[in-house]
Amino acid sequence: MDERTKAMIARLQTGLARKCEEAISKRVGFCHYLLTASKHDESAQRLADDIAEILKTVSHSVTESHKADNLTTPALLFETAAQIDGFIGIAQTPGASARILEICRRASTSNKLVLIPGEFSRGFVSLVLHQVYRVTTHHFNQHLTDEEREKLMSTIAEHAINQMLQKAHSDQLAMQNRRPSIGIVTALDIEYDAVRAILAAPYDDSRIDANGRVSIYTYGRLASLTGMHEVILVRSGKGNNAAAMAATEMAKENPSIREMIMVGIAGGVPEPSMPDKHIRLGDIVVSNEYGVIQYDMVKKSNYGRKHVHYPRPSSPNLLKLVHRLLDCTDPNRALWQHLDELSNAMKINRPRTQLNKDSLWSKTAFKNPTDKKRTKGRPRVHLGEIGSSNTLLKDAKMRDYLKETLGVRAIEMEGSGLADASHEFLKQYLVVRGICDYCNVKKNDIWQPYATIVAAAFLKELLGKMPSHI
Repeated sequence: MDERTKAMIARLQTGLARKCEEAISKRVGFCHYLLTASKHDESAQRLADDIAEILKTVSHSVTESHKADNLTTPALLFETAAQIDGFIGIAQTPGASARILEICRRASTSNKLVLIPGEFSRGFVSLVLHQVYRVTTHHFNQHLTDEEREKLMSTIAEHAINQMLQKAHSDQLAMQNRRPSIGIVTALDIEYDAVRAILAAPYDDSRIDANGRVSIYTYGRLASLTGMHEVILVRSGKGNNAAAMAATEMAKENPSIREMIMVGIAGGVPEPSMPDKHIRLGDIVVSNEYGVIQYDMVKKSNYGRKHVHYPRPSSPNLLKLVHRLLDCTDPNRALWQHLDELSNAMKINRPRTQLNKDSLWSKTAFKNPTDKKRTKGRPRVHLGEIGSSNTLLKDAKMRDYLKETLGVRAIEMEGSGLADASHEFLKQYLVVRGICDYCNVKKNDIWQPYATIVAAAFLKELLGKMPSHI
């Protein structure tokens, strides 16, 4: 990109920010744009790059399909198209035009703009876009002068401004009458930040009840299979008691909630002798049909120790979706896209230390077993029981005892509180944990940031497969 083009884009971005200043300050009206151009036409790609730079001012993200490695198949591209807020296509070649027509058919948003070379303004593609899909089109000269390029970019900037202001208005109306169907609880600030980063149009709100108790929530949206989920996010603090209180208040104040999900980090329970069950740092563990086990609820007598925890099965609806997402060998799955986007946005990378040999810190160290169900450098998703108590566990013997007696795959400190609150209010629940340590004496915080974004990325993928509630 030459200096003249950079200067032009900077001027347009400044104008966008000025005209949409109120919406930007309130973090409303932002769109997820899909931008499509030909992979084989350099002029179309340069034009798409300029458009992407302009759109970044008023969007959560801009997905350029001709550059995205995870959109290599039509199915994945069209699945993405069903979840966007805005679409801009450059119909400069027959192949790109065919994709654009199909995207316009599948995308539910009315925010669609297609750029068509002037010589094709009366062609078949232009006719179908106008008369069948009611899409706004703009004709341009394929060999743009600098003045023509700036005029075209100004037109696109004006389109983006109008769309952002319209969406900001609808977002603000929706905020006044929020009816979240999904409640998300995190314990730590880094967990909260990771989940908030995946929300569309996040909106912070605080309430004071009659007793003077302050509740702080973040409302937002996440893409669903059929539109958007309305969600609410709260930070509880550490421990099952704090999680139970936060989830209880959230359920009382938002009766529309149907599912409650705990998202964050946990310690893993390794099983190196069984590759299929072996948990590694950076993996994801999701509570199964046995749910969360409160392992510090015990009965002690002269005859020994007996676990007397209550059964708290996870949401059967969510588990049906989780079972479809256990395969981590698909190189095109949405989880990788979400994880990479979060990693770039939050500047969090997978730790390089012990990447290929994440030591179990035992007296006789050994390598992780070969696992054909893994993608190198990527997390694997596990389904299993999760142990929970108010104890910060740094004891490998206790960890292995819990594995042998209760079959737990991960250990944490808040899931049982969420499970009890959901049971009390007749809600369904699920626990999603990114693994950051092995619950032993060498427990540290190195993997915590990465484990938080892994859990948040899986949540986004999971809810993206789930229809939104009516």
